[in-house]
This record gives sequence, structure tokens and C-alpha cells, in this order.
Amino acid sequence: MKDAIIVIGGYGKVGKIICKLLAKQFPGKVYAAGRNKDKAIRFAKETNDLVQPLVFDMHQTEIPSWLSDAKLVMMCIDQPNTRFIQACLQNGTAYIDITADRHFLTEAEKLETENILAPAVLSVGLIPGLSNLLANHVKALMPAVHQLDIDVLLGLGDDHGEAALKWMLDQTHSSFMIYEEGKKVWKIPFSDKKWTNFGTLVGKKHTYRFPFPDQLTLYHTLKIPSVSTRICFDSNFITTMFAWFCRWKLSRLLPLPFIQQLFLFLLKKWNIGSKQFSVHVSGYDETSNKSVTIYGEEESVITAQVAASVANAILTNHFNPDIYHIDQLFRLNYQEGRLYLEVKQNKNIYYICDSIRFR
Repeated sequence: MKDAIIVIGGYGKVGKIICKLLAKQFPGKVYAAGRNKDKAIRFAKETNDLVQPLVFDMHQTEIPSWLSDAKLVMMCIDQPNTRFIQACLQNGTAYIDITADRHFLTEAEKLETENILAPAVLSVGLIPGLSNLLANHVKALMPAVHQLDIDVLLGLGDDHGEAALKWMLDQTHSSFMIYEEGKKVWKIPFSDKKWTNFGTLVGKKHTYRFPFPDQLTLYHTLKIPSVSTRICFDSNFITTMFAWFCRWKLSRLLPLPFIQQLFLFLLKKWNIGSKQFSVHVSGYDETSNKSVTIYGEEESVITAQVAASVANAILTNHFNPDIYHIDQLFRLNYQEGRLYLEVKQNKNIYYICDSIRFR
């Protein structure tokens, strides 16, 4: 029977939370997969075997035999190519990916859909993920929106996980493409500073360009001519430091292992900042503008909660076999202080959390 739920990277920072959330509803059917057998077994024991261990190396060339028993695969690690997602979909296994790797997402969008037997949902998490859904919310408020600005604040006191920090450092040393007025333009990370008002809980911050993939995908999914995503940290000093590194091209040193390890050590050693995050989305049409902001804490927890909600929706609804971004299937639903994921096609709702403030 095809009923297994495989979380690849399931004993990692975000994967653990996803496994625990899904195991509450599907006990014994959730598998934490990765190449380290000992870590997988230790984590399974922590859950009293509600989660099962599974050894799997993403770099192996053969397609795993367990795929024929898997109803859903949740991918929590980055991949070098789209070979595995193709194997899942051609075997009738639904697929969800939390990656923020724009190159992978672009290649996944290009996959031929005529031979797939299950749906895939990309852009799942906080950024991309909730940022896409907030953009969709603004588009619903003003259908003629022609410019969308997404601004993200991340707290340096949060435990982002080493892989997430390395990914962020890797994004700072090369230019990236976005759309402005429907035309391709190239931008440099931490350029084009602007003031963003995150509201009374956070205040105003300088935000800078950053190559999150939502600004590319939303151009296609929401048909908005200009989309930009900017970032800042709760520490103004660290934000400014990154901006200067990029301005003077010192960011080219960040991918070097020694420099990268030094940065990671200092960020953890200083223990500055909070666990707070905020996403502010503003839309503009010819005559007006509208905005929406969310506030919360612990980015990795929210990423996992969004991913688990998407998984529940995929497992309990019928979606046509195709490759989707999260905003193409779902919208946000905020009721009495609780955030829900709403299925567009039938308005079924799935609880995400009650720890986010929505304004």
C-alpha cells in the first residue's frame, strides 16, 4: 500500500519539526531519511518510534526501491539536479520542497508534466512560502497591482541552522536576475537600500536586495510586472556590514571555507539579536497601495509548520498532477489569531500556527 511519508533531511533542524508534526496525524508512517544511519535511529527513538528511520543518500545514482511505497516525499535538503523529483512524480509520489535555491526551482518549473502522476508543490516555507501567500493576499486586495515589494527581517538570535547560514553567505557574491516592468534586469545582493516600515513591533529598517526566488516565481504565477525582495537583520550593524562587504566586493571571500567558518562562529558566539522575523509585502497600482505584515519568532519552526500544513492538504485532497508553487494552490486564512492554509479549489483549511501576528 502506498502510504509512507518520507522526509529527506528528516533529522535536520527543520526536518525534525516536520516529522514530529506529521507523525501526530500519521503515526508510524513518517520516515526521517538521510545518509547518517545513527542520527536517523537516534531521532526515531526520541519520538518513541512514531517516526521511523530510513537510510538514503541523495547522491546515489539508483532510484530507491521504497519510492513505490511512498505516498509523499518532503525534501528538506538542496539537490544538484531535478532527477529525483522526476522519479517521484513518475512513480505517482507527491512531492514537496522547502528549498530557496532559485536555480533548482527554475529547472523544476521546466520539467515536462505529461508523464507525471502526482502533484509537486514548490516554494514552501517562510521565504519562499509565506511571502508568496502574502503576495497572493495583496493581489486579491488590488487586482491591478503592477509592483510588489517584499521586505524580510530575520532575527540573528534565532537558530537558523548551519546549512541555512551557509546558503545565505553563498548568495552574497554574485549578481542575480529579477523582473522590472516585465523586463529582465540584474541586481547585486545588498544593493538598492530603502526604508521599510515593519510597523510598531519592529519599526523602520533599511532593507537591501537579496536573491530569494519568490521575486522570480511571483512574476510568473501572479503576473505582476515588477517584483522585488529585500532583506535586513534585527541588528543594524550586521545588515550594514553585509552591505559594505557586497559594495566593496569583499563578499567574494565569503564562500572560502575558512572565512565562512569564521563568520558562522562569530554569529553564534556573539549571540546578538532576537528570534523574531517579519515579512512585509506592499503592492502598488496606478492610484494607491496596500500592504500586509506578519510577525513571529523562530523561522525554522514556521517553515516546518507551513510545510506540514501543505503536506496535510496534499494527503487529504485531490490535486491534478502538475508542478505548482504554493500560491497557485493555496491562500492564507487568518481567524481569531490563528493562521490557516486554505485550499483554493474547495476552501478546506489546515491549521498552521497561532504564534504569528497578522496586520
